[in-house]
Parts: sequence; C-alpha cells; structure tokens
Amino acid sequence: MKDAEQILKETSRWYLLVALYHGGGFPVAEALLLSTLQAVPIQTDAQVVRAQLKYLEDKKLATTRRLPDGRITAAITAEGCDVYEYTAECPTGIARPEKYF
Repeated sequence: MKDAEQILKETSRWYLLVALYHGGGFPVAEALLLSTLQAVPIQTDAQVVRAQLKYLEDKKLATTRRLPDGRITAAITAEGCDVYEYTAECPTGIARPEKYF
C-alpha cells in the first residue's frame, strides 16, 4: 500500500501533466503550475513543483527551461501528450485516472 506522500507526488505529476497539456505546447510558468496544484488542492511549494517537473522530464513527458532570472518554465512533449490522451502507456509513478470512456 502506498503512503500519503507517494500518493501526493504521483497525483501532483498527473496534474502538472494536465496543466502542461492545456498550455498547448507553449512554455508554462512555474508560478502557474504551482497555483494549479494549490487549486486541486495539494499543499505544495515551488521546490516540490520543480522536483516533479524533473521527474516528468526524466520520463520524456515534459521539458523544462530555466530563465536568466531563475524562474522555470515547462512544456509538454509529444510523449506527454500521448500519455495525457490515453494513446500511450502511462509510466509508473504518475496517478493517471483509469480510462472511463
């Protein structure tokens, strides 16, 4: 059985992927991603968002970019779109809901 911390990480990853998908392939600001998770509501901070974006980047589902002022932006990749659209297997560690349609 998964502990609460692991469930929050996996859920955060899914909602970050959802937010990036709705960004339409354009870079999405870290602040917007943070506010998205807080609206779910998941109590988190920028450090956690960056760690989960790194996880998505390692899985080739997103790309991140550090701006000169230190802020982070992220964009979804084609593989990330496929996972979001249920046309590809979801890697373990992401709490994608079961397909109901």
